[in-house]
Amino acid sequence: VIEKEIKPLKGELVARDIEINKIHQHLKKDSVSVRQEIAMLRAKDFPGLRKIDPHPLPLQVFAMKEAELEFASQVVENRPLRDSLNLPLQIEGLRKEMKYAIALDSIASYLVERNMEDESANYHHFVNTAFGSPAYLKTLVRSTKELALREKIHREAAIKRKTDALRWIVNGADSIPLFFEVSAASRFKPLVLLEAKITAGLAFADSVGVGYFYTIHPARKPVLSASYPVNKAAFKKRYLSVTKALCTQDEKGLVYFVLTFQEAKLGDKYQATLTKIYKVEGLAWSVDVAFDQVATEMTFSVESSEVSVKTKSSIGEVFVTTFNRDGKLVK
Repeated sequence: VIEKEIKPLKGELVARDIEINKIHQHLKKDSVSVRQEIAMLRAKDFPGLRKIDPHPLPLQVFAMKEAELEFASQVVENRPLRDSLNLPLQIEGLRKEMKYAIALDSIASYLVERNMEDESANYHHFVNTAFGSPAYLKTLVRSTKELALREKIHREAAIKRKTDALRWIVNGADSIPLFFEVSAASRFKPLVLLEAKITAGLAFADSVGVGYFYTIHPARKPVLSASYPVNKAAFKKRYLSVTKALCTQDEKGLVYFVLTFQEAKLGDKYQATLTKIYKVEGLAWSVDVAFDQVATEMTFSVESSEVSVKTKSSIGEVFVTTFNRDGKLVK
């Protein structure tokens, strides 16, 4: 058994470590992913060794070194994302790297807890040939664990930073919130938020609001935006609790409509402002309108270029008011 099974294993273990080191040099020199090479290595198991030792130290060391290569390969594969303006894609890439950093940390932590000196005695030839001494192997394991921990911390911070950035559109000195729970001090009060599509609301420099509209770009940059006047009497800060908005658009995203409206009467009408925004030209017009009932729905007809607002009375009666392409009431 010693001659036919044990002795050949000694050479095979050292040869496996040499293969891993060559793959590491290939990755380091050419800065390419080596995921396929790692998969091919893992296909070559050591069933004879596992019969003798259910938890062989060399295989755990190989697993650690292979996990480090997988992490580095993921970093290489994500390299194009670093120049991307797409924040969700950047976060997805960081989370993939995080997964491999966690796996590396787990394996290295397991090895740190093992009695390296005693276990190295069972694999004297492998440890001394591949690493020089048990002390050096122990140092390698600890440094790998420290590396994994640093990479985890770095990516946790980056993911949090970029996830926070997803919550805002940055337009010069202004940060437009992409969430409804804004602070009382915020100038911007979102009324509509369609995830990854559009947001609209009111901005307050003083007590009177001004309408704003933004499409939501993956880079969170103001690709299409508009600022427009709204009914000054109706859309004051003190009326925010009864102020709502509706948005609609054509299928190609070439034209957008925003209806800012009140759910309570001002005078004897429900006051509203209807706004039209083109993708290319920007703001087309903004007109003040009034309804006898509260607005519930808005639709746009590409064929007629008309926008219709559905309103509903307190007893459930439904009415439709239609406006032409210029914002004029269609009789």
